[in-house]
Amino acid sequence: MKINRSFILILLLTFFSGTLLTLLSPIAIDIEKAIPQITQTDVHFVVSVFLMVGALSSLFWAILVERFAPKVLLIISTLDWATFEFLTIFTTNVFSLLFFQIFAAIGFGAILPITFSLIANLFEPENRAKAFGLKETIFIIGYGSGFILSGFLIGPFSWIMPLLIISIGGFSLSFLLLFFKEPVNTNINTQTITSKRWINLKDLHQIVINKFNLMILSFYFVMWIAFGAIAQFFTNLLRNDYNFSPPMATIFLIVVFCGQIPSGIVFGNLADKWLKRKKGGRLKVLLLCLICGSILNTIGFALVISTDNFSTIILFLTLTFLGSTFLGALDPLTQTTISDINPSHLRSTLFAIFECFKSLGRSLSILLLITFFNAFHSQYRPGYIILMVLTLLFSIFLVPLLNYYPENVLISADNTIKSQ
Repeated sequence: MKINRSFILILLLTFFSGTLLTLLSPIAIDIEKAIPQITQTDVHFVVSVFLMVGALSSLFWAILVERFAPKVLLIISTLDWATFEFLTIFTTNVFSLLFFQIFAAIGFGAILPITFSLIANLFEPENRAKAFGLKETIFIIGYGSGFILSGFLIGPFSWIMPLLIISIGGFSLSFLLLFFKEPVNTNINTQTITSKRWINLKDLHQIVINKFNLMILSFYFVMWIAFGAIAQFFTNLLRNDYNFSPPMATIFLIVVFCGQIPSGIVFGNLADKWLKRKKGGRLKVLLLCLICGSILNTIGFALVISTDNFSTIILFLTLTFLGSTFLGALDPLTQTTISDINPSHLRSTLFAIFECFKSLGRSLSILLLITFFNAFHSQYRPGYIILMVLTLLFSIFLVPLLNYYPENVLISADNTIKSQ
């Protein structure tokens, strides 16, 4: 798998997209203390709106990328979110916080759908799971970095420091993107597809008539409704329900979710091997991961932990570590499956749609968690258990997909594989 400058910049963009998702969530308690006009629930709501706006704006960027170069749009969108993340430090009430985050979300919405398409066009079908696995690894590192920035800086500094650092990083990345070279997919027949054709709304008809696309999109959406908020508020769970300090809660988060760093690569390689041996090999690996991950996490979150009971802490960390490792395979395996069964000119449109539904699902998951939080007397733990049970139940949506999985997916999708 070849890694060039373009792919490195794509990975940097992916890193920042993960970080942006986790800056506000872990400091909700601290914002509430610093600004009396803003409650913890208000911050959760703003995070949910950020995801929803980012999801809808991803479709807007998908339309623009049909007319403009991806490089130009990535520079503009990165400058947008960097600017409004910086302005967020001047928040005085929930309305100003919501305003700044909405406009930051518009720029954020461009990152993943465009980079997904770029990655798909850089790699052969047999290497895509590895490439998406590496992308997911970088995303998880970025996702965790947001928690680390917030968890370790709000002690010696105020809640604005993580936002200041990420905005400086965004401005720096905008400069680096000036040297970005748009990749040309050498697998594409240049007589029919050009390197400029990333999004085409006319292709929507070809997408929706494929029953497999609609089914996997529905599955993907409900899965993110089920567990989209789990990592987002993990440190809040420990700080709020068990009175952990911010650094201690962050250390626990690092231990639990570090298993997702190699998860995409490990299960991606396994899925590549299963794909060669049996029909729907990737989906069977994914189903296995979802069942195991949801069961382990449900048991882990059901435990009542205490810093005075070391054995309970170890059991909690072990179960949730393994659970999050399995669940980390959802994105790379789903993305690779979509790349396998669709021609190149459909991928960026598909990824924009999938990213939109992912963010919408995550947003709804946060709203569900807020509802459970208020219903169970400001406790996160009951909501976490309910969401993991839903994950286990919703994994059943994957089973019918095995009957519609296309044959011969190792043939390049650029030659247009027809599903059954």
